Amino acid sequence: MGKITIGLSAILAIIIIIFVINSNFTNIIPENNTSLADKNLNLNSFPNAVGLHWGHMPLIYEIYNCTDYQANRLIRGFAKIENETKGDVSFLRLNNSSQNKEVDIAVLCRKEYKSAPEPGYTVSGDSGYLTYVNYPNLIAKAEINFYGISSSTYSAGCTIYPDIEVHEILHGFGYGHNESTKSIMYPSHVMCAFKIDDNIITDLKEKYGSS
Repeated sequence: MGKITIGLSAILAIIIIIFVINSNFTNIIPENNTSLADKNLNLNSFPNAVGLHWGHMPLIYEIYNCTDYQANRLIRGFAKIENETKGDVSFLRLNNSSQNKEVDIAVLCRKEYKSAPEPGYTVSGDSGYLTYVNYPNLIAKAEINFYGISSSTYSAGCTIYPDIEVHEILHGFGYGHNESTKSIMYPSHVMCAFKIDDNIITDLKEKYGSS
């Protein structure tokens, strides 16, 4: 009888341990997005970054339901951010070499206006980002939205610089609107901004730079 009691006690102890581990893991899963993998939760390559930031580079992105013209502008937008930060911020489009990786930034072109990104996202402009519950300064996902995209051409924005695309991508980094008409983050398209604001570049390089 003594042997049976010891066996049951051991089993009970194992069940309790498993329950505690599962409870702790559940608490750090982002709200409304329980599909985020465990490997992302402990991945923060920039522990000294101040304020809102991503935890790794490069960031994986994919473009959905966009025309070829708009997709090309978006690809240029990601490239501009990478070039202007001297590679401290880097991106990789989802392709055959990255199929086993999760998408960090989803870019969606929509014919009709959608009131907000998915539940749980912090709205920034027409886009939004999701942070971890226990790590509110660590960005887990971003959703970037473009509306009224239905034709083969896209007339909004500057012709020689993908200003609107860069603007929306930067929302995915947590940058809000700026009231200066010269800023890439000005909320209305009134003039062409041909580069990212110096203070944003400085902030990005301080957060993600190797030095």
